[in-house]
Amino acid sequence: CLGATCSPTIIYLFLLLSEKDKGIYSLSDFDYLEVGRNLGVWAYLIHILRDVKKDADNSLFYIPEKELHKFDLKTEDIIKFSNLGIGDKRYCSFLKYYLKKAEDYYGSSIGNIGIYLKKIPKDRAFAVLIVLRTYEELAKSLRLSGERVFSGEKLLPKEEHKKIELEVVNSLN
Repeated sequence: CLGATCSPTIIYLFLLLSEKDKGIYSLSDFDYLEVGRNLGVWAYLIHILRDVKKDADNSLFYIPEKELHKFDLKTEDIIKFSNLGIGDKRYCSFLKYYLKKAEDYYGSSIGNIGIYLKKIPKDRAFAVLIVLRTYEELAKSLRLSGERVFSGEKLLPKEEHKKIELEVVNSLN
């Protein structure tokens, strides 16, 4: 997670949240490096959990085996679940554990960014909030779907994306 997502998230936050002063972009009173790191890891963990079936079907495994072993799971089990379209109680326990891990990263930074978003133009705040809300909803859908994530059903249908967009627009007005 650290290599794959932190730098893009940090850069994204800097570009959207910084202000130009005398030709130089800067951020004051905001640790965009830590917040970007934490939110990047959070989103990437959610992304891994969301795509576990698609990845398994393509022989891609982003979940560390060490983490799977904590729940008496192996890569072969993930492949089997993907083929069957459903997991088991071990995967449910793993999913809860990994979602908690992701939420810890989110919780450590969301308050900081929420304050800062109120200080910037609405169009830039919208861009950040749409990403945050989408991943919040994905996490909620993962929690509800549990081991059924292997069914191949979309966790966030198009209607949900529109709903999120409207909620964000209304929150900024």
